[in-house]
Amino acid sequence: MVAMRFFATGQGSDPPQPPGWVWRVCMTSPVILMAVVPVIAPMIYHVDAPAGFKVQAVVAVAALGFLVWRGRSLSRGRCAALALVLSLLNLQLIAVGVPSVETDLRGNQTLKPLGLALLRAWRPGVTVVCWGGLPQGLPFYAFPAVSSTNRPFLGGVAADRLPFEFPGNRERFGRLVLPDENAMIRLLSGEGRVLVVAVSGSRAHFLSLLGNTPLSLVARVGQWELFSNR
Repeated sequence: MVAMRFFATGQGSDPPQPPGWVWRVCMTSPVILMAVVPVIAPMIYHVDAPAGFKVQAVVAVAALGFLVWRGRSLSRGRCAALALVLSLLNLQLIAVGVPSVETDLRGNQTLKPLGLALLRAWRPGVTVVCWGGLPQGLPFYAFPAVSSTNRPFLGGVAADRLPFEFPGNRERFGRLVLPDENAMIRLLSGEGRVLVVAVSGSRAHFLSLLGNTPLSLVARVGQWELFSNR
């Protein structure tokens, strides 16, 4: 819409333009998004909305009311200019707000907090286990706790999920594959310290199976949790 207003080409000096109400809709749409996204996104993605989101929604509703009130008196050029400015402002608000909720999104998580927590808790000789899946990218943040020379045990992973979906990977892991929950329980009940990176809910599940063996929660990041038997 902004391009049509300022860069349209056609016959004569005044190419055909959409009606005025279209420009007002274009102008108010970024403000509508500013008001709606903080309300809808937490319900869709099941995350807690930061306080800044609520303030943004209130301010956006007030701005929307003002624009609707004054919009009829604005020219097409001013509507287009405001649409551009408000769209850029909306983009900046998204850039500021997303980092506060990104680790709570199941499909869009940074593993940096999890990797750093594992690195702080790990010491040479400590066993690392990934249960329920192998967090892709974890070695980038947890080196040398997870590396080619210090590979973690892996268990609770279906044959059609990473990394087993690629032919030969299960054989390459060899003895590091925990075949079942009993193998995991034996590892957690042993004398050595074990750090477990697992999908959420795994700690509570193994606590119910281990009885008197405590499992302390070290960190929880999005769908992942890090816990230890010592």
